[in-house]
Amino acid sequence: MTTDREAAVRLLERCGLEVTGGAAHGGPPVDAALHAVNGFEVEPVATVPATAPHAAGELDAAWHHHAAQASLRAEDGEFLVLPPMPSGSGVGWIRVKDRGGESLPSRVSDVTGSPEFMAASVEGRRLCAVSVEEVDYWVVVHEFPVRQKGRDVSDPTRAARNLGRAIDGADSRQVGEATREFVEKLTFATADEILSMLRDVLAEDWMALPPWARNLAYRLACLQRPDDPRLLREAAADLLCFGPDWDTFAQDLERRAAELE
Repeated sequence: MTTDREAAVRLLERCGLEVTGGAAHGGPPVDAALHAVNGFEVEPVATVPATAPHAAGELDAAWHHHAAQASLRAEDGEFLVLPPMPSGSGVGWIRVKDRGGESLPSRVSDVTGSPEFMAASVEGRRLCAVSVEEVDYWVVVHEFPVRQKGRDVSDPTRAARNLGRAIDGADSRQVGEATREFVEKLTFATADEILSMLRDVLAEDWMALPPWARNLAYRLACLQRPDDPRLLREAAADLLCFGPDWDTFAQDLERRAAELE
């Protein structure tokens, strides 16, 4: 019987990729990677109209250009791919080399019927992906935060999950304790840690955090990065999901983001 991994290896080989080793352990969490590509706040680094006469070639060039800019490949040419198949998330990242030239999105499309796929650097920090959004192809680049020695960067994420579970349990004492823990961890978290928490937790359950917790998290992240237009727009988009009380604040954030660009 063929396992999902065996099927994934064969699929990647048909795409012109050489599978170079066993299961990859350095890739980013799959849920976080999926959210980094498919989250509502995501903005592409390149867009190609799907109906353009040379859309496939333009998409190939855009993905390879941005993958190079992001230093996706290691010195030996290796990188990670999440198999572009229904069970790919369960298989996880696979370490590969590409010996097929600068046409990977087209080769993926020839095999699967769609150019969508996700690739990451071997240590899991950088991601470069192709997604299909209505009538456009998107190239999405994302960088995950660095884990700092001597610091548990999972603390804000764990506190956020504890808060969500306490709210679901409707025990007022537990909610109070979880709220204090969440505020404390958030207060001393870096912007990268806050954003990683938001993306991980909201990818698992988009309604896991109450609006006040999301607003506070984005507020503290924006205070640390007041000149980051992408972050300002992400915060504005989240505020608009729970308006209209905060629509004015969201519009201010969008206006500041536009002024910075």
